[in-house]
Amino acid sequence: MTYALPPNTVQFYNDSLDFPKTPLQMEAERAYRAGFCAAACATARWRSPDEALIESLRKSRKDVRRRAEVLVPSSVLFGNPDMDSDQIVYRAGHDVNAANARGKHQAVEIARQCWEAMEDEGYPEEHLAQLVLGPWIAEVRVWANELIDPNRMIPPPRPEECIPEANRLRLDQLRAAIEADSQEPIPPPTAKTVRQPVIEKSGWRPPVIQVLLQSGETMKNIASLKVGKSWLVTELVCDTLEGGRHDG
Repeated sequence: MTYALPPNTVQFYNDSLDFPKTPLQMEAERAYRAGFCAAACATARWRSPDEALIESLRKSRKDVRRRAEVLVPSSVLFGNPDMDSDQIVYRAGHDVNAANARGKHQAVEIARQCWEAMEDEGYPEEHLAQLVLGPWIAEVRVWANELIDPNRMIPPPRPEECIPEANRLRLDQLRAAIEADSQEPIPPPTAKTVRQPVIEKSGWRPPVIQVLLQSGETMKNIASLKVGKSWLVTELVCDTLEGGRHDG
């Protein structure tokens, strides 16, 4: 199918996802790296991910694309007068602004993803900007200023890949300290003999067996001679502790 593109338009949107083979693509790649580096540097001041900044850059990226759109009648684009729909094409030269906007948005999203992942693993957020994002920003600056090879696509570094060994050790120590503080000792269970509640609660009524004996009953009648009586005393005391009534 042939397209009759209007002057100064292109068919596809490009925010620097191609190998930078042409001068325009090379310029777009430089803009992508510059945008990524600028936004990455802003994360150095984070105490937590800046949701307002992230949303602003996401919206800006979307607005850049919308401004590049050109609505063309399908009848014109495809040369078919029977078609009554519209098609979207893009202004020529949009690539540079599009790449810059993508770089900015991508940088803060990558930083947030790393931050949240490390928080989930128990690392304290008050140290993440210094120990994680700081080294990452330094690596991003190096990447952004490297010569661009038109035959290679070199993605930006990721924060979790840039943590020096000393910083990683420090992070592990901080996490271990937090885990140690959160582990409160469990007090040993309080053991009491059956007689202790009776001694502590001197106001309790006389034991049931005593009442029974005072009423003329004998231990032989209460339980068989061949059966130990300690179980009966234990049962009666436990039942009393639970609110049971034994009036004899």
